[in-house]
Amino acid sequence: MLSVPWRYQCFKGIFLSVTNKMVESLLQCQTFSQMFFHIIEKVRILKLYISKTISQTIKKEVYIYSSVMNTYSGRKFDPMKIAPEDVYLEDIAHALSLVCRGGGQIRWFYSVGQHSINCAHEALARGWSDRMALACLLHDASECYISDVIRPVKVHLQNYLEIESMIMDAIWEKFHLDDLTDEENQKWKQIDNEILELELKTLMKGEKDREIIPLSSTPDLSERTFSSVEKEFKELALELFQKLS
Repeated sequence: MLSVPWRYQCFKGIFLSVTNKMVESLLQCQTFSQMFFHIIEKVRILKLYISKTISQTIKKEVYIYSSVMNTYSGRKFDPMKIAPEDVYLEDIAHALSLVCRGGGQIRWFYSVGQHSINCAHEALARGWSDRMALACLLHDASECYISDVIRPVKVHLQNYLEIESMIMDAIWEKFHLDDLTDEENQKWKQIDNEILELELKTLMKGEKDREIIPLSSTPDLSERTFSSVEKEFKELALELFQKLS
């Protein structure tokens, strides 16, 4: 936030400026009544001027303070200006292991991190490349910074979608996946959707009769501790990324 000395110098300058102008005006007054009304008017102007400056200063401080986010690893950056160097696996794994799927409207806690691990395992079970498995693991990584928004709402939030895309661009670049083809993007989206169907059937009340597409793996939908998910996410990401390096 802006320092106290900065504020002091700002208000000191305003006060001296207005005071000097007030003295100049008073010297031009020829009667006591003129002097009196001049003082009243200048005090009113000074009050308005200081009030406006305080308001602008507070807005500036709020913007500076609110434009920076803190991450689990202790880093700070503006998420609206995220760069690949701001992205850390430690932050992604930790946050996603604590973000609940389905807006929390499920039978037990099941995290975005656990969903992502299941997607990666399904890609490997289908014989897809390590590159595709890593893409499946990271496809929801933007939610470590902007949380999860359920699909029925997300489709109406154009600005959110743009921010999500911007953050994902930085994440893809960080993990050398910024050259994913349209076909590869469709493949991870396919797995994402198919595992979602199983999650809905298993975790949502009133969905037991939902038809699901047979999978090549057996996704773990059990209730797990966030720390175990966080650990597995990091280990799997490092293993897959190292194979690509």
